Amino acid sequence: MLLEITLKMVLLFGLFDSTVEDCKPPASFENGFMKYLDSNDSKKVMYECNPGFTIRGSRVQTCVSNRWSGKSPVCKPKTCGNPGEILNGWANYTSNEFGSKVTFHCEMGFILIGKNYRLCEASGWSGQVPTCEPVKCADLDPIENGKTPIPFYGEFWQLGMVARYSCDADYVLVGPQNIECTASGNWSDAPPKCKDIECKPPIQPKNSEILSGFGFVLKYQESIIYQCKHGFGMIGSSVIECAENSRFEPDPPICKLTGCYQPKRVYHASIMKERPVYAREEIITYSCNRGYQLHGRNKIICLGNDEFDYEPPSCWKVKCMINWDFSTGKIRPHKMEYEYRDYLTFSCNTGYKLIGQTKSTCHADGNLHPAPPICRRIYCKIQVDFKNGKISPMKSQYVLGELLTFSCNDGYQLEGENESKCVQENTLEPLPPICKKVNPDLMSIQNLLMHIISLSRNILQDKNRSIQLEYQLLNIEESMLSKNEEIHQRMELFINKTRWMSPS
Repeated sequence: MLLEITLKMVLLFGLFDSTVEDCKPPASFENGFMKYLDSNDSKKVMYECNPGFTIRGSRVQTCVSNRWSGKSPVCKPKTCGNPGEILNGWANYTSNEFGSKVTFHCEMGFILIGKNYRLCEASGWSGQVPTCEPVKCADLDPIENGKTPIPFYGEFWQLGMVARYSCDADYVLVGPQNIECTASGNWSDAPPKCKDIECKPPIQPKNSEILSGFGFVLKYQESIIYQCKHGFGMIGSSVIECAENSRFEPDPPICKLTGCYQPKRVYHASIMKERPVYAREEIITYSCNRGYQLHGRNKIICLGNDEFDYEPPSCWKVKCMINWDFSTGKIRPHKMEYEYRDYLTFSCNTGYKLIGQTKSTCHADGNLHPAPPICRRIYCKIQVDFKNGKISPMKSQYVLGELLTFSCNDGYQLEGENESKCVQENTLEPLPPICKKVNPDLMSIQNLLMHIISLSRNILQDKNRSIQLEYQLLNIEESMLSKNEEIHQRMELFINKTRWMSPS
């Protein structure tokens, strides 16, 4: 671009005549410029570099036989050498040639004084090398009711030094106890203050427990830690702290029911590990008292928000069912069913023998202990060789109380009682009689006597019936007389009452 401008100026002002056209214009020249010089027999071009560049090669070229002599020169950047050393820091650059830049940095704990860069210019590096001085923090103002720290070494605070504060007795530190001098020359935090701060504990939240922080008064930054009782969930923070304003922050939490209160009371039952409140998904297990039987689920689950998956069960008193043949015996007391601990007494009817215990109790398992007895019928087995006669009725065995009648064949006389009774197992009373052969004449007399006795018995029975009939008639007559007397008395009362009510 510079070459084109120069050629245009030469043509415009007539710096060379038509003979210059013998050579084409020189090639472009970077980082510099060229100018044409007049001569008697030739044309010459002189090259110059821009500031900050140094020419390499011949400065002048001559047009000879339509060609420029030699090789065109080039402009190389100047070098500025070492930009300088910085104590407690370092220089950062990639080149020291014209146009390049060097930046300076300080090590930790030092702050740079001066410009942090230098430029490589035509006259060399610009400016001065900066310096790195130690970082310093301002002196600390004294605090009331406490001790203000001073530097351990030297007269000023340097990077990394820590100032530690403390308060006088009965005062507490509000703010950081330690502040540090940072690389920026500023303190890491504002200095603390010493204050007399006390907080009275707030009312304990309902359904909560205090884990730590007991006392009537707590100091600054002392805390109270809460936890909710079993079955309650916490809304808010479990930790509150005595703040600078002598109040606890944040507000105490709220313990809200997330589980279930006790389910409905079940009579005659107990709950395993019973508690006033149950957590969500906790299982409640029931067991009936001794002598009671559970009906329903023995386990229910808390679904939360005071709801259960099922209703509690019921406990019904244990009952003992008895399979007893009342036609053979009796039970005292007599019921269709018996409850736990009921006491029973068994007895058998006449003609039956009790096998087992006479007393039993209804137990918790729903059974009688000992087991109910049985009533077995009593029989008398006859093994008497009753000859020359008959037994009525004739059986192989007889029930208790049954009568046996004995009679002899003709020509035989009964010696003993003609009737026996089964009084106990295999026992007849009186003993069976025997039939003995008798004289025919004596037999006739005996038969006559037996006939007379039979007639006499019939007469006595008829007389007895006549007496009973007369007695019944007398009772009827007496009853009629009594009723007539009662009628007469009522009529007299009626007549007297009528007289008293009639006007005189």
